[in-house]
Amino acid sequence: MLLIVPTQHHTQQDLWSSDVLIDAARLALEMGDKHGGDEGYRAISNFGLQAHQSQPHAHIHIVSGTSRQLQSAVQKSSLDRTKLTSVVEYDVDESPFAASIAPSTAMSQRELWGSGQILETSRQAIAVAERYSPNGFRLMSSFDPSTTNNPGQQRRAGGENPASLFLLGGGQLGLYV
Repeated sequence: MLLIVPTQHHTQQDLWSSDVLIDAARLALEMGDKHGGDEGYRAISNFGLQAHQSQPHAHIHIVSGTSRQLQSAVQKSSLDRTKLTSVVEYDVDESPFAASIAPSTAMSQRELWGSGQILETSRQAIAVAERYSPNGFRLMSSFDPSTTNNPGQQRRAGGENPASLFLLGGGQLGLYV
């Protein structure tokens, strides 16, 4: 596990709603590719005690492997759609509330985290979290493993799966699943 930590003190809320997130997201992408790309990886941030954040400080966890929890998620209903994002609710094991917040324009996880679009998507995710899980939540993105199409061809970086921030909350959450 790696941590991306801003050089100045921020809360998670500050990080995920400011321009600092754009640089942090690009660094998360770079570190995930370098250290977790063969198995895929997750970028995770916890907000509040129900998500196991005991001290108010900003950081993004980079954890090897993709999320089995998200792979088994079952779509329930569309909650909201703005000009820039769509919000869809899911049933996810061990999470009282789960939603995917995605850019309205189709893009890969890699494109989302490598662009300024991550900031607008995160702001929408925080707004949804404040409405459905005000006592704590987790934001997570899963980056599929890197691949090659044929032997001898250049390896393609991971994260070509569809872009989204997954919001898990609504009660006590399990640890880094």
